[in-house]
Amino acid sequence: MATVCHEHGLWFHVDGAYGGAVLAAPSVRQLFDGIERADSFIVDPHKWLFAPYDCCALIYREPELGRAAHTQTAGYLEPLQGGDEWNPSDFRRIGWTPDQYYDWSERLRQANFAFVTPSTHGDETITRFAIVNPRTTKNDISTILDTLA
Repeated sequence: MATVCHEHGLWFHVDGAYGGAVLAAPSVRQLFDGIERADSFIVDPHKWLFAPYDCCALIYREPELGRAAHTQTAGYLEPLQGGDEWNPSDFRRIGWTPDQYYDWSERLRQANFAFVTPSTHGDETITRFAIVNPRTTKNDISTILDTLA
């Protein structure tokens, strides 16, 4: 892929959002030979590496070109921006103001209890659960939801 992209003047991006963490495993590293030729590479530690916060490592060979090529916005990426699609997995507290959602989220975070960021759907503020820890139980989720009462 790197050779074809280079020959045709195309951007070569490697999306390792999930699988990129496998680069750390010597037993399969050779499957990624050539990745060093990428114009950009991304890996999301909050996925396979179980980081509790949404985060990503996006690496550009030429950062200015990368900024122009990969600028994006989305409600689930930035809690202050809204999305237009209804998602049946959104949880919400009827009657709460945006400030109440942000205060609730901050209290949970400050207590080292949970990290649940507010997001938006249309003009409405909602909760957003992104469960990445494989040890999360139904009881954990119920306990967090109970704090909305």
